[in-house]
Amino acid sequence: MLTVLHSRRTRQEVQRLIGEFRTSGLSRGEFCRIHGMTLSTLQRGLKRERTKPSDIQSDGKRLVRVKVTGGSGMYFPRKNGHGILGFIYCVVGIG
Repeated sequence: MLTVLHSRRTRQEVQRLIGEFRTSGLSRGEFCRIHGMTLSTLQRGLKRERTKPSDIQSDGKRLVRVKVTGGSGMYFPRKNGHGILGFIYCVVGIG
């Protein structure tokens, strides 16, 4: 049995290959075969790209930094023994 050892790709190299994949027009399997990479590496890179945090969402909303200046909490018991804990905060936008 022949064992082939592959060197580990850096994140930068995977990101570069993800960019190439996006513009290649090839299927995932074809792209991986041509570039000698595993399908799982490509899929993990695509997933990282989809889930990386961004300051601006696709609907144009932005995340802003806030400061919580105080608040109070209340517990609402339920018959099944699992209650609901609610909080009221005063939030001041700072970003």
